Amino acid sequence: VSSPLGRIHATRVCGRGLLRRSLASRLPATATIPVTAGLAFAGGAVPTLSSVAFAPPLLLCVSALAFLTPPQRTVCSDRFLRLNGLRGGKPLPALRTARMQDLPSVGSKRMRMDDAVKRSDGGDDATVEGLTLALEPQEEALFELLMKVVELKKLPCVLRVAGGWVRDKIMGKEAHDIDIAIDTMMGQEFTQHLVDYMKETGREKEVGSVGVIKSNPDQSKHLETATLRVMGFELDFVNLRAEEYTDSRIPVMRIGTALEDAMRRDLTINALFYNINQCTVEDFTGQGIQDIKDGRVRTPLAPNQTMIDDPLRALRTIRFACRLGFKLDKILEDTLATSEVRDALAAKVSKERVLTELNGMLLGPNPARALTMLHSFQLASTVFSTPSAGVTPVDPESSATLDQEWCDKGMAKVELVSALSPLLLKKMFRCEEEVPMGEAMAKDWTRLLYLSAMLAPLRPFQIASKKKPEALVEHVVRVSLKGTVKDGADVLLFQDCAHELLSLSHNDVAG
Repeated sequence: VSSPLGRIHATRVCGRGLLRRSLASRLPATATIPVTAGLAFAGGAVPTLSSVAFAPPLLLCVSALAFLTPPQRTVCSDRFLRLNGLRGGKPLPALRTARMQDLPSVGSKRMRMDDAVKRSDGGDDATVEGLTLALEPQEEALFELLMKVVELKKLPCVLRVAGGWVRDKIMGKEAHDIDIAIDTMMGQEFTQHLVDYMKETGREKEVGSVGVIKSNPDQSKHLETATLRVMGFELDFVNLRAEEYTDSRIPVMRIGTALEDAMRRDLTINALFYNINQCTVEDFTGQGIQDIKDGRVRTPLAPNQTMIDDPLRALRTIRFACRLGFKLDKILEDTLATSEVRDALAAKVSKERVLTELNGMLLGPNPARALTMLHSFQLASTVFSTPSAGVTPVDPESSATLDQEWCDKGMAKVELVSALSPLLLKKMFRCEEEVPMGEAMAKDWTRLLYLSAMLAPLRPFQIASKKKPEALVEHVVRVSLKGTVKDGADVLLFQDCAHELLSLSHNDVAG
């Protein structure tokens, strides 16, 4: 047999002869194309689906089914379910990820939001009274250590945990990334005091070496960051920041106040502080706590200013809205759809940082909504940019051209993927209950599947290169997104499997 699904090159692991005999003993003699499309492995040096090694071939079939329309899906899935029944009734390997828990109500005991009274009179006192964070013992020990350094080294500074850690703690979610903001010195200076203290007290084994990530304003990386491993925590240390813009688009940075730092952050829900010196939560924007309560995403300053200052914030906004299940403020929505934001994203943000945000969306709880938002704000064509020249059809007899509306067609595929029946997934994976695809499949499979769907309209095209033409899909993953060669090959394999199933369904429906 020979087909995209059949050519998944797993013979390195299982042995070609052994694998063929094993399959032959399980499948009826009349099984032809469905077996080829679903379960059979054959020889041939083709790209390995290496990012999901050892995954059952059935999982790839389910992924490919997601590209088909409901009538086509019914024809193919019935055959696959019958084949799956030949596996001796044993459950498939566990592929479900932990179910997403509902975000705790802001009125819950854990949140204590209704008892929180915020004072914000426009000054630097924005303490949220009545709201305390439940710290883990390790976190308490870490903060006590930091305060000892401040006290014994006589450092005139206030330490604050900034951003996501505070937000997640308030929402009752797990919080891991701890970013320490300092009001009177640079992060590198404080970390050196911390390392010296650990050596002086014989605790040098509990601390690593200081790393410094320099600022790069040309790529919207404005802040120098010192990194340090302490007591098992990977910490980032930065100074509170204020920005002053001249005629240049690149700001002049100086150490600022907590109010100034909060107002220049991307979103109000990310502008909250935990004051380690005072053990209090601070909301200098006057909106962060309420926005968490209301499930709303908005910016501290005017959205246009916030997004143009750092266009990566446009992607972060979408990622956080999808991760938290929050709605966007209407003015923010209008801003994200402007050509000014699109142009700034293309010109000022590195492809590597774009890929990081995109992967965060696709690995999150709602990748379909994230791609829908990218498309509706006309950011998809910037994120998935295609070459302006050199694109030709793979089929030399084809006269097809890549039109500028390919993102619309990609979103149609995304909608098909997101509509994959939970009942079908329950049967295929033998889950105890009906579950959405994001919970039935391993996260990286979901990421690759949605990426494959979005880029499906590019499959018939190739791009000229020095040695031989390269599939346009692989080119976009490798060059436009700065992704790995492996990801590009895996995405193309998903599409080839789907194409074979589509051909199969057309034949069966016609018959």
